[in-house]
Amino acid sequence: MERTNLQTLTFPVTGMTCAACASSVESMIGSQKGVEKAEVNYATQSVKVAFYPELV
Repeated sequence: MERTNLQTLTFPVTGMTCAACASSVESMIGSQKGVEKAEVNYATQSVKVAFYPELV
């Protein structure tokens, strides 16, 4: 079954105090079922997530 409804949203992330925190957040979100890609921006305290809503 081909998935065609990939959505991308940006969410705020609070509590990151270093680049290692950002890496951990990115890794944890990116490993969730239905998530295609997660990109954390430490400077803006946000994460951009590409995901399939029917799988999350």
